[in-house]
Amino acid sequence: MQDFPIDPRRMGPPRASLILRPGVPDLGAGVERYMVEGGRLIVVAVEPGDQLTLTDVEGAQVAELVAADLKGRIDLSILGIKANAAAKGIREALGADEESARVVRRSLERRKIDLTSARAARLFSADSPAGNRATLKAERDGLLILAAPGQAMACAGKSSNRKPWLWVALIPWPSHSAVSLIPPDPSQTASF
Repeated sequence: MQDFPIDPRRMGPPRASLILRPGVPDLGAGVERYMVEGGRLIVVAVEPGDQLTLTDVEGAQVAELVAADLKGRIDLSILGIKANAAAKGIREALGADEESARVVRRSLERRKIDLTSARAARLFSADSPAGNRATLKAERDGLLILAAPGQAMACAGKSSNRKPWLWVALIPWPSHSAVSLIPPDPSQTASF
């Protein structure tokens, strides 16, 4: 016998999960997703064949990219692109007095990556439309440093605490990231 009444509204099949971030596409299994707020940066390891898609969600958000090889040398050819600007936004984000910047600084120091004189590839612009995308493909192993330079946005002449942001989707190349979700056939496994 149950000590609590059964709620008839809870009976029936399970309900679909809720959308936690409206407008965020379902990227499927194996796809990594990162959100980079304005004024912040992320570091992501890439391997040959990885496809990286950057999306300027709300428009007018610049993205700065620097790539480094496994020995710590700055080399944007890892992503098949060339530097077109100083890495000013990345250096500003690294200089911030917040935990995320400290974590990235430690990560770069541990890998002996020096961004003092690094040049970056700038994607998008202050005039780019919402939903603008750039897709890059990693040609070699390396580390990607991505910043979304920006400050709080002004809305109709008033100040706002809302910062611009970017979505980054990394699709790992199947040869090194394939994970089998199907358990092995028990009849095919060796017994000890």
